[in-house]
Amino acid sequence: MLNQLRNLINQFSIEAVPFDPSAFNDDLANRVSWSPVKRGGANFRTHKLVIEEPFVAKFKTTVGHLLFGLIFMIIGIGVTGWMAYAIYGDVKFDGFGSLVRLAMPLMFGGIFALGGIFTIFSALSPIRFDKQTGDFRKGRRAAKSIGPHEMEASSGYAKLNSIHALQLIKEYCRKKDSSYYSYELNLVLESGQRINVVDHGSLNRIREDAQTLGQFLGIPVWDAT
Repeated sequence: MLNQLRNLINQFSIEAVPFDPSAFNDDLANRVSWSPVKRGGANFRTHKLVIEEPFVAKFKTTVGHLLFGLIFMIIGIGVTGWMAYAIYGDVKFDGFGSLVRLAMPLMFGGIFALGGIFTIFSALSPIRFDKQTGDFRKGRRAAKSIGPHEMEASSGYAKLNSIHALQLIKEYCRKKDSSYYSYELNLVLESGQRINVVDHGSLNRIREDAQTLGQFLGIPVWDAT
């Protein structure tokens, strides 16, 4: 099973799409990286921007994103239950041998179930721009109180007045039997650090959200898609 998972991962590759940032006529655009902050993505829309007038903007997960995780979770639980029942009903429970036979379907289904749970848990993680507090917070840890020494890109936290621009880039995601583009929206801080906001497969929607968010924050959108 571990070899199968390893082969599945190896079949998936990510390719950054080259881009010349000199078109933005901004020195910082020439100095920051244009490679993905978050490798991978999705071939469907995972988040949508919601403006809660007049001070708060949020990215909320889409129904499709939640259903994707829910389907994985249900498949995992169903497969685990069905295979365990079939095996248990077919043989007498004779100690270690039966435990081994039961462990395999539990592991197989558990991977799907845990994957679905993780997807739902990640999808519901908060992404919030708040003009009243003057900050951006992404993730449950950043949503809580953060000390001054942790106010940096790696913590999912940034002051709104430190955001220089929004960066929109694309990456080519390729599997053995399929491929797609995923589009990544990042914050570019005055320091040159970048924070990923969302990453999904709907170009038109993420462009609309980027423009709306840029107007909300009063900063430019560097669109490299």
